[in-house]
Amino acid sequence: MNGDENSGSIQIINSDEHTVQHLFQHEIDTVEKITTENNDNCTNTAINDATSDNNSDNSYSQNSVIFYFKRLFTVALKTIKTPYFMLSAFVKAADYKVALGFIIIQSFLFAGSIASIFDSVNDLLSNVTPLFSSSLYSSATFSIMKSFFVTLISSILLMLIFASIIHIFVTLLMKTKATYKQMLCIASSKCIAQIPFTVVAFIVSMFSPVTALFIAGLGTLLGCFFVTSAIKGLNNASDNKVPYVAFLSFAVLAVITYALIKLILPVFLSSSLLSIKRGLY
Repeated sequence: MNGDENSGSIQIINSDEHTVQHLFQHEIDTVEKITTENNDNCTNTAINDATSDNNSDNSYSQNSVIFYFKRLFTVALKTIKTPYFMLSAFVKAADYKVALGFIIIQSFLFAGSIASIFDSVNDLLSNVTPLFSSSLYSSATFSIMKSFFVTLISSILLMLIFASIIHIFVTLLMKTKATYKQMLCIASSKCIAQIPFTVVAFIVSMFSPVTALFIAGLGTLLGCFFVTSAIKGLNNASDNKVPYVAFLSFAVLAVITYALIKLILPVFLSSSLLSIKRGLY
């Protein structure tokens, strides 16, 4: 009796996962179909009227952007509602364009949060350093624009590296064939989890930088679970090895992140702060 119940449960789970994957693929096919039709219309219009062709090109570009962000929103919303089923379907579909979108959005938000935190630190320094020296403040402040762009580039680079790390451990431990596009989807699942927390952290960073960092950390914690669920979406993924793949991937990412922070930290610091940093090491 128990065997029949377990068999029925497995069939329901497989059926739900297949349904979600089918809906995800159907959405992609619909977008591609509409995009192709718009492209054909633009081509036909170009033959008849060059001016009308320019208008059609603009309409085509606008529709493509709208559909792209609609797909981003749909994947994010369904992932929040049903993380395991949607992430499995996302990985199987290997929609790397959507994955890159999540990575870039999260990187922009995180870079904005870091810049806001540094701005708050500058405000704190402006209230403290004049008590000692008026020249100390100008030499001890952080460059907001520099911190934003360096953090943005570093965040995107780290996620691309993270996808490669996952690929290595999936290949070594699971012995399963997977593409880098699928790895981008897995890595971006961390970003899907982080984005809502990073938005809140960005707002809170204007008032309490420490609290903002704590909130961002919660997003990273949820991202660990999302990545684990996404890895299970790979074909022939071994449930016994998924935790080790996730753990090793995050461990290596942490080491690389620490090394990168030490490398780029002097970019953020002024000459006076650099001298203090050298005294601490």
